[in-house]
Amino acid sequence: MKSSIKSNNSFFLSLKSKLIIWSQIVLQILFPLFTVFPVHSAPATTTKETTAAMPYSQELSTLASSTASGTDGAKSAATGMATSAAASSVQQWLSQFGTARVQLNVDDNGNWDDSAVDLLVPLYDNKKAVLFTQLGLRAPDGRTTGNLGMGVRTFYLENWMFGGNVFFDDDFTGKNRRVGFGAEAWTNYLKLSANTYVGTTDWHSSRDFDDYNEKPADGYDIRAEGYLPAYPQLGAKVMYEQYYGDKVALFDTDHLQSNPSAVTTGISYTPVPLVQLAVDYKRGQDSMDDTQFQVNFRYDFGHDWRYQVDPENVKAERSLAGSRYDLVERNNQIVLQYKKKDEQGVSNLNLQVTVDNSPSDGLTPNTAQVQATDKDGQPVRNAAINWTTTGSAKFASATSMTNDSGVATVNYTDTVAEAVNITASSGAVTASQNSHFNEVTVSSVTLKITKDNSVADGQAADQAQATVTDINGRAIANSKVNWSVGSPAVLKNAETTTDANGNVTADFTSTSAGAATISVTAGGKSASGEGHFTANAATAVIDTMDVTRDGSPANGTTANMVKVTVKDGGGSPLGNTAVSLSADKSTVAFAAAKAKAKASAGRSYQTDAQGAVTVEFTDTVAESVTLTASLDNGNTKTASASFVADSSTAKLSNLTVTSGAVANGTATNQATVTVTDASNNPLANMDVSWSQDGSAVLGTSAKTDASGKTTVTFTDVKAETVNIT
Repeated sequence: MKSSIKSNNSFFLSLKSKLIIWSQIVLQILFPLFTVFPVHSAPATTTKETTAAMPYSQELSTLASSTASGTDGAKSAATGMATSAAASSVQQWLSQFGTARVQLNVDDNGNWDDSAVDLLVPLYDNKKAVLFTQLGLRAPDGRTTGNLGMGVRTFYLENWMFGGNVFFDDDFTGKNRRVGFGAEAWTNYLKLSANTYVGTTDWHSSRDFDDYNEKPADGYDIRAEGYLPAYPQLGAKVMYEQYYGDKVALFDTDHLQSNPSAVTTGISYTPVPLVQLAVDYKRGQDSMDDTQFQVNFRYDFGHDWRYQVDPENVKAERSLAGSRYDLVERNNQIVLQYKKKDEQGVSNLNLQVTVDNSPSDGLTPNTAQVQATDKDGQPVRNAAINWTTTGSAKFASATSMTNDSGVATVNYTDTVAEAVNITASSGAVTASQNSHFNEVTVSSVTLKITKDNSVADGQAADQAQATVTDINGRAIANSKVNWSVGSPAVLKNAETTTDANGNVTADFTSTSAGAATISVTAGGKSASGEGHFTANAATAVIDTMDVTRDGSPANGTTANMVKVTVKDGGGSPLGNTAVSLSADKSTVAFAAAKAKAKASAGRSYQTDAQGAVTVEFTDTVAESVTLTASLDNGNTKTASASFVADSSTAKLSNLTVTSGAVANGTATNQATVTVTDASNNPLANMDVSWSQDGSAVLGTSAKTDASGKTTVTFTDVKAETVNIT
């Protein structure tokens, strides 16, 4: 919309101009009536009646026959009859209408605004006269304009048609209306016409200019259009038009003129009755000009399609009989004039709070609306409205402008539940209203863990996010949220406030691996979740190393067992941590922890989720061994274990017997034997049974000593050789 216009103080409508207009109106109304009385000496107009076929009716019949070729003859005949009947019915229906024209106009700037569609329909038609109506629709400069006309054409004089018409034009968009009166005088290859236009609406607010009124301009035009009889495809026209008013937009709203006039010349080319190509050049005052290129589509409903596209029929269309149903040539666009409004400021402000009692979340607004009117109660548009308020409320904009209805609207929010006073002002005129913001009611709090499994080193943090919403599921901003977390986890901030999306996050750390429950509370609603912390491998130490099975037989099969637990610096078990085991004796073999593997003197193992690893180990030597567990960071721990000889595989070896004692029943010989296991490990505390032959007497046998040996003595009273077993 334009915001300014050049002022001109020329006269609006002179007495002379009024006389010209009303003279034309009277003549144009009476002129067709004079021709109703026929001149008896004039020969009657002759017309040739022809029956036009439905477009492509013959082709349709042929196509139907071709399709039915080779089928039953009755089917073919029925198809032909149906096609013929349909063509006849459609033709009769179409013949009720007159002429339709679709006009595509392109101006110098490539705009199509002047394109239009028009339709002429005969209401009563005989040899001497035609009563018709004409309808039109167009949208110049974005203004949807309709045209409704009634007219009569008489043919009482040979080779001449005289007619008159009246039109009602309505600019639906801008609310402008006018009436037009026209007169026509046509003959073969020549059309003469004149039109007068009189506005019927008064001054009202313009949609083209701020602070201006508009209404239709009165005016008239005279037109002549002719065609070459020798080459009827070529035509030419000339038109003079005159409008009255101080600021009239004859050409466009950027160039307003006083009482403007213009002459339009144009040429046209009509290759077939259906299509016309034309170019018009209009020249007016102040060197104003305009060129329009047109593509017009004209369809005569009284003829079939082949007639419309046959070049030979153009000549017939240029005859008086052929142009019987041509459209009335007139300016169907309403030419407007403009006048600046009287300067009137804002005299009254009507302020209303249209949306109130919003939550004080800093996001959900209340709304105030004010209408500015002048001293006559008319809306004042483009008036600046300044807004102020008490309390903590904030406006989306401190200044707004009234619209075409004089209305301005503002939104405002608050973060405090309170009553505020809203004031609108324009100059010295003010208006105030109270407005209220309520406490935000929390309906739901949800929580999710957005960062998990941080290292339990007291520094790395898990993160939880809470979302606070009201009963309608809308996010609540600036809502206070309190957090708590289970020990030993620690919150970085226990009190937070939601953002514009109703979200808030909290970070929490721990020095102990494991789960930590975090809870959030807002507006009496709560939610909780569980975060997790992992042990800190960088501070790993061997916490315990215990021999849980000891003193196993040194048979290389029966195992002792050792359990190692690993924790971090905070005392949390470290899972999946490598632990290496070794022994100070080469005969010790460690078993595989998780998979079967050949035993070895040293192995590496992984702790389980509890930070523990349990390993079996064997030996083939009855001995004490020292075990060492070590971590990758160099931390170590030792434990002692022992293996004993395997009594289940006990055997005797190294039996020695002394001899030569006197057989006096007192002097003794002795026998010594060693007890070992299968691996030749001495077996202590073993009972050994002895036997002998002859008259020798065995003494009491003791258990084997630490070296697996035991000795028994025996006496005899008879000198003899005895066998000791």
